[in-house]
Amino acid sequence: MPESKEVPNACSPCSARKRRCDRVMPICGWCARRNDPCYYVDHNNKQDLPGFPEKGFRLLFQQGRAAGPDSGCSKDLDSSLTAHLLDTLHQLTLDLGDMTECFLLFVQPWMPIIHPATLRQKVLTLRGAPSAELACFLLHILLVNPPSSLPSLRAFLPVLYEDCKSLFYLLQARRRDRLLTIQSGLLLAVYEQGHCSSSDAYISLASCASLAHVMRLGQPFDGTASANDESREDRRRVWWALYFLDRLNYYSDKKTARIPLLRNAQMGDCLPGNDELWGYSDGWTRSAPSTVPSIPGKGLMAIISAFGELIQAINTMECVLQLTRELSIRPETLVDQKSWKLDLLIQQKIHNSLTYSKPLHHQYMVVALDLMALIELHEKRLVCFSRQSDPSSIRESSAAALEMALNIFGELMKVDDNSKILEIDRMPVTAAVLFEKMASVVILLESQHSRNIEDAVQALTRAMERASKRWGVIGETASHIRAARVSL
Repeated sequence: MPESKEVPNACSPCSARKRRCDRVMPICGWCARRNDPCYYVDHNNKQDLPGFPEKGFRLLFQQGRAAGPDSGCSKDLDSSLTAHLLDTLHQLTLDLGDMTECFLLFVQPWMPIIHPATLRQKVLTLRGAPSAELACFLLHILLVNPPSSLPSLRAFLPVLYEDCKSLFYLLQARRRDRLLTIQSGLLLAVYEQGHCSSSDAYISLASCASLAHVMRLGQPFDGTASANDESREDRRRVWWALYFLDRLNYYSDKKTARIPLLRNAQMGDCLPGNDELWGYSDGWTRSAPSTVPSIPGKGLMAIISAFGELIQAINTMECVLQLTRELSIRPETLVDQKSWKLDLLIQQKIHNSLTYSKPLHHQYMVVALDLMALIELHEKRLVCFSRQSDPSSIRESSAAALEMALNIFGELMKVDDNSKILEIDRMPVTAAVLFEKMASVVILLESQHSRNIEDAVQALTRAMERASKRWGVIGETASHIRAARVSL
């Protein structure tokens, strides 16, 4: 066994998650206890850091923050950030076009924030027309979608993350009126939700929300633009992506004092428009845009785009959160007629999603959000009706609903074991939140309700092991559930 020794810097996994690392080589104590991969980056060896900012770039960063938007430094910023991106890709032997297409293939389906044709055109002209905000956005693409063909890049993701975070802050000061600045911030929040913490993601989303307010995103259009205007649809989709990530982050935070960054979903005008007109030609795509229903159940089965369907699922989840995250919640509101109707609606939506004819990876994303809403509602019921004097029928029905959710998830994972529908590169960040919620269900059912759920737990464990290769926080969740089950 190699001799252990201490090194000056924390390992990359601990650094990314801001954990206290004992800095022991070849594997730190934290990673050893969780059986996680452990690796160190030598920050003094520039050959090991592919193309990350040197002293001159840092100096430009400082000058860029101090200079005004009309100064000569603005063009220098465009040229330098573009050169920085191209140099990074050259040292990684990555092709800019290939990286763009991988993003459109694996991330765009669940986070469609830029028109594919627009992105391709901008990338083609980048060398001749340098753009700081586009270069920053492409670096964020590399951060959230590192190519599986280059596994060694994952060791440098914490360094790239710090780089991207600094660049996003720079563009907030220098290019706050550009949509690409918000789009970069959204991808930064996606990375933080999947690899760091919900608090880190919340900070980035708060910055995006401020920029969106400055740019008047989410406000009704004046009607002068064409219905097929790409810029108009891009702005709408960026606003809805911000709403989606904000509510997903709010769901994962569990703090009742946390206030949603975007107060009202109705401010977003109508849902994202036709996917096919916007740049996709899949046969399963639907047609007419729709609005988010103000009453649970009203219009939820309207004909909408694929992204719009995800928005409606997150809106249903928000209806549940309005019940469960209330500071002065009254238990009777969780079992009144409105609550039971919402419960039945969610279960009906899960059934409908599983029987619709559409790509299974999209089915999984919609079902995941509905399962999370169902779990949130019934976990809260169990907490509020935990006393022996409370009606046992409520506890039994909620425990049964949680077991049903776990079994549905387990069956989906068994199907995926054979067909690999949820490719690692395609897996949305929603999975990071879903697996954490499923882990809490397992612990609750086994510790307090003595349910025999071994088959579902095994399916969950296998799925988490595979999914942790995409989102680091899932590995931490897997370690937590192993430790909790051992102590039972």
